[in-house]
Amino acid sequence: ASGMTSSHLRQFTRHGESLLYWSERYENRQAFLLDFKNGGSKQLTEAAALDPASLSLSPDERSFFFFDGPSLKDAELANNRLREIHSVPEDAVRTGFSIGVDGSALFSERSNGRSRIVSVLRQQTRRVVEIDGEIEEVMARPRRAQVLYRAGGGLWLVNFNGSGNRRLKTEPGNIGEALWIPSGRTLIYLHIPEDPK
Repeated sequence: ASGMTSSHLRQFTRHGESLLYWSERYENRQAFLLDFKNGGSKQLTEAAALDPASLSLSPDERSFFFFDGPSLKDAELANNRLREIHSVPEDAVRTGFSIGVDGSALFSERSNGRSRIVSVLRQQTRRVVEIDGEIEEVMARPRRAQVLYRAGGGLWLVNFNGSGNRRLKTEPGNIGEALWIPSGRTLIYLHIPEDPK
């Protein structure tokens, strides 16, 4: 089996020469880079528990991010130099993953009934926002220092510094998949009405 990462993460290089993807061709799920010019694939990781939904190129395309179990890693594409930049605490559950406009890795950690969005930039970890309950999804807003998250059946938007935390106005009913358009000006989401008719 092979596949691609989450649709909101960077998997194609800027000029479309390469694709970052995952494959189980050597039993364990690992990250690979496909070169469209020669059709060859190069194995990039030797992870014990790769999370394929966390595979993402960095904004400058010099490295890529991924979670190997609780460990967030940053690996250089040129020489495969690998470093751990964050470790999820043993008592916490991680959900979501996104890359901010500043190159920070964004995700949620939940423990003791509370969830927090964590930002990791150059091995510096800080809390963006913390709430009661579960944060189910985290998605950075393109071209802006903001992050969208899903909690309590709604979509929320907060600045990277934790200010301006607000719930977005959406149609009554349930919210399915959501995605920013590339400019970051509009969020598109699947609306599931309470009345199926």
